[in-house]
This record gives sequence, structure tokens and C-alpha cells, in this order.
Amino acid sequence: NNGKRMWMVTNILSIVSVLLIVIYCFGSLGWVNISRYGPFDDDKVHHVWFNGGIKAWLYSLASGTTFGLGGIDSLALMVPYMKDPLKNFQRGAISSILTLFACNVMLFVVMSSLPPGLSSTIQQSNPMNVGYDLMFRWPSKVSTLLVVPANFALGFGYFLPYGQLLQSLADSNLVPKFIGLSNQTSPSKAILICSIIGFLFCFIEFNHIVCNYLINIAVLCGFITYITILVCHISLIIKHKHISRSFRSPFNIYGSIFAIIVFSLGIVGSLGFVDDKH
Repeated sequence: NNGKRMWMVTNILSIVSVLLIVIYCFGSLGWVNISRYGPFDDDKVHHVWFNGGIKAWLYSLASGTTFGLGGIDSLALMVPYMKDPLKNFQRGAISSILTLFACNVMLFVVMSSLPPGLSSTIQQSNPMNVGYDLMFRWPSKVSTLLVVPANFALGFGYFLPYGQLLQSLADSNLVPKFIGLSNQTSPSKAILICSIIGFLFCFIEFNHIVCNYLINIAVLCGFITYITILVCHISLIIKHKHISRSFRSPFNIYGSIFAIIVFSLGIVGSLGFVDDKH
């Protein structure tokens, strides 16, 4: 019953979040003027499309893509909860990516085309407030509240995967025994422990230097983890050909090798070029 309630709340929050984006994008069309408000314009840089040039745009593209499409990989941890995962997982992943892509494109075009202009929009803590304020003519504080459903949906989308992951590590004896996660029938305790740890990390935000290093370390660990998974995939294909599998990658080993190269370049970038804006 608790699981059904959780999924119901998650679905409601997700639908509300998408509807708010649709209302924002289509409701703001009357004020959209990309030729007037889209170009970045200030006293130092006159009428350019990329603040800081193409290098700065490429530098910020990775973080924007991460925030825009992040979390899709966590669907893999939801396979035990799916009916017919071989079919439904692919449908869920593809539909999620397409939905996020469409929403991000709409937000990018509309948000950068509203008054008073892109130069002002990028300075705002809540840039979507401009569109809501123009539509509903209410105080900006009210518009800020409209991001709450999306924030809650983001949390609901993550806490079950990371709880399930920690519980799996505990069942494999990869977590210290004193935490008390062995042989749990549900990931509830693991979710609580991860949530408390994540809440404590929020206090690091007060120290910007430590926060920046922490983000870089997390990205580096993510690259290493993905490479390890891909190496295991290659080893499985080569050494255990007799194991029957319901799904086989159409790219076989070559897809894993290509991904390893990409993540290896990411490691080089995170170690050597993360602070030089190139």
C-alpha cells in the first residue's frame, strides 16, 4: 500500500511539473521576441549570442545537459518493480528522454526570448518567474512557489533508486555491518540513511571552495563507476558466452569500448581542465 501511494504521488507531481512547463511556454508566447530579447547585450559585450563566446557556451553545455536529462539512468534500478521490464523499461526510458528533451527545448527558446532580455534573465535566481509574472500579474514570490512540485518530484525520483542501490550493496556485504542494513525486506532504512547523508552535504554549500571540489570528485567517481560497469560488460560477453540473456546490445563490445573512450576523456577533463574555463 505504501508503495502504491508513493507511485501515485510521484505520478501526480510529475504530471503537474510538465503541465506547469507547458503553461509557462505557451502562456508566455505573447511576449516572446527572440530577435529583440535573445541576444546578450551589455556595455562590455555588444549584441552577441553567447556570453563569453563559443568556448563559454561549450563549457556550460555539459552542466546544462546534466541538469536537463539527469536521472534517466536511475530507471535501470527500477527494473525489479516493473511488469515485463524488457518492454516497459525501453518505453519508459525513451518516452522520458523525449519528454525532457521537448521541455528543455521549449524552455530554452521561451526563457531567452522574454523581456527584459537575456542579459537580465541570466542574473535571476528563478528565471521562470518572468513568464509567470507576465501571465498572471501576481507577485514574483507566488511564481517562485510553482517550482516546488518539480523539486519534490525530483526528490521522489531519486530516493528510491539510491535507497535500492545502498540496500543492494549491503546485501552483497559491501556496506559496514554496524549500519544495520543486512537482510532488510524493504529499502526504507537505506532510503532514510541516504537522505540524512544528503541533507548533511547541503551544509557544504556554505563553503563554496569545498563544494566545488566535492562536485568534481563526484563527477570523477561517476566516470570511474561507468567505466567499471562497461569493463564488466565486456568481460561478461567474452568469458561467459554460454549465459542466456533476454537482451543483447546491438553494438556488442564496440559500444562499450566507445563509451569507455568517452568516459576516459571525461576523467582527463575533470582532472586537468575543470577550472580553466576551456
